[in-house]
Amino acid sequence: GWLPGEFRYHVCQYEEVVSLGDHTLRLDVHTVEQVKEHNHNLFVADAIRHRDVGEKANNILTGLFEIGHTPTSALAVLKHDLQMEYGQRYVYVSANREICPDLPYVQRLFHKVCREEYGTQTGPTMLAALKLQVEIYNNKCNDTCALLGTTSQGAPLVVVCSPLMKKVHQLKHSGELCFIDSSGNMDRENCRVFLLLTHSCAGGLPLGILLCQSEDEQTIAQGLEQLKQVVGEKGFAGRGHEGPQLVITDDCRAERGALRKAFPKATLLLCSFHLLQAVWRWLWSKESGVTHGDRPALFAIVKEMLYCQEIGSVDRLYSEARGHPVAASYEKFLRHLDRLYARRERWALSYRGSFLTRGNNTNNFAEAAMRVLKDKILQRTKAFNLPQLFDLLTSRLETYYEARIVDVALGRWESFQRAKFLPKMATLQHRIFSRLRTRRQTGAPCKHQAAVMKNDSCLSHSFLPINPEMRAELMKLTSAGTHEPSTTHQEQQDEGVLTEQAQPSRSVTGDRPQEDIASDDVSLVDNMMEEMKSRCQDPHFTAGLLAMAKQYNVLRSNPSKLLSAFHSFGKSGSLTSKRAAILRRAARRQGPMIGCQPTAVARRKSGAGSRRRLFSGRPVKQHSLSLAVVLNTSHSKKH
Repeated sequence: GWLPGEFRYHVCQYEEVVSLGDHTLRLDVHTVEQVKEHNHNLFVADAIRHRDVGEKANNILTGLFEIGHTPTSALAVLKHDLQMEYGQRYVYVSANREICPDLPYVQRLFHKVCREEYGTQTGPTMLAALKLQVEIYNNKCNDTCALLGTTSQGAPLVVVCSPLMKKVHQLKHSGELCFIDSSGNMDRENCRVFLLLTHSCAGGLPLGILLCQSEDEQTIAQGLEQLKQVVGEKGFAGRGHEGPQLVITDDCRAERGALRKAFPKATLLLCSFHLLQAVWRWLWSKESGVTHGDRPALFAIVKEMLYCQEIGSVDRLYSEARGHPVAASYEKFLRHLDRLYARRERWALSYRGSFLTRGNNTNNFAEAAMRVLKDKILQRTKAFNLPQLFDLLTSRLETYYEARIVDVALGRWESFQRAKFLPKMATLQHRIFSRLRTRRQTGAPCKHQAAVMKNDSCLSHSFLPINPEMRAELMKLTSAGTHEPSTTHQEQQDEGVLTEQAQPSRSVTGDRPQEDIASDDVSLVDNMMEEMKSRCQDPHFTAGLLAMAKQYNVLRSNPSKLLSAFHSFGKSGSLTSKRAAILRRAARRQGPMIGCQPTAVARRKSGAGSRRRLFSGRPVKQHSLSLAVVLNTSHSKKH
């Protein structure tokens, strides 16, 4: 038998006798005779690791490739299953290549399967596979949800508007505001993926996807025209080919130029975060010539112009900036500020008072969607080619957003913050709500509107659903919204699982039901007041009662602070509050709290440097612009 190198048995009796016929004849005869006699054990690791891979292992790996696994992850899953199946005998099974193949073979099998299903990475075979994928997807949806075109350079251009995206186009917000962003490095040919979204109570929801191999203005404009054909006249909340009223983008010239061609009536706004990020990076570039200590001062000038509330303040701050002692010494910064000032209507928040931005001044929805696309959908791996990328986006992205909408509709919004909408004042009336609507012309949600909605169950897509009607509106966006509600779902509504009509009315300030104060409670308060009056004659209590009365006069104009003082009366400085403070500090620790003597911490000594673990590699840089400005450091990049 054949074994590599020094493990070869030269005295083995295994023989192969090959008889060849006349090679000049057309029908030559080949005869192979095998004498299978070995004088050694065939089941050793050096022998069985050269066996051919079995059909069972091939089928398992092929199935894992079809659901999106890479060669490395598919082999890891196969080995894990073998460990669960064979237990202690895994050490013998893993040496057998027939059952557990090696990584190079898995990689060759992966490329073979991908070429059979998606064609080659480039060329006519890939285009044919992409065309087939688009046809299969449209037939599956029973509608034109994807459109394949060709750019002027001959590259493929694919536009996707799935059934879920077409339902999102029916929302009012889709015609008011749209976000757009792009990213690459998602497949081996570095195709660009453009994602259009709108805002909702469930976060950013997709409106369309563009897949192309370049990001020039002409290609993006052609992709947007194809998207208008797919969505039709009902797209963008009935605005059709006019597109949304507002579009928030990055400062990308090709992207904004394509949007002007496709949606000439839309107003293009710049993301405020990306503007500040670009200014900070420009200040750190060599071409700016700004010294290290002057960068925060110059950055503060642009930031103040961005966040000022009145239009006249922008002009005033610009005039003051030109005479600023620090800015006047940098001619390049003044020229850069002039270019920014010429486009102030696009980025200054004071110019957005008449726009329905709904409080959205950044492109955060698109940034989060791109991270979801790379983390959740592609799992930080690259697709084999454009057809496989199209397959992953049309299959996984749809289910991800549908699951998110269902979670919000069913009240499972653990990841959504509700504290920022909790009110602190007393019950608000409709007149306050209407006055706030007049003052907040941008339509931004606030805690006062949330309080009115919670009390009166008003319908609004800017807040999380609080009644069955709002939940039903969200469920219409999913595939479950097309089916009739089941009996179980109706029974749950009758029992009060998904409705709040059977619950007692709640106040805006708390979670306890409004109840009338009992007579016993009134007498308890009266007795306390009478006893406090009698204590005034005691000299030991006079100073304390006088201090409490003065503090009451200070807090009487602020009902919330006065209410807090009533609830915390007698609790400050007690053992209970001290114990609560200790527990809060312990909760912020990463590990369990282990008690020790007070002087033990002071006696601790740091260990020798040679005994500590060496932290190799550079620490991860935080992606925080505010922290970078405070520390006066460069800003890191993300995905």
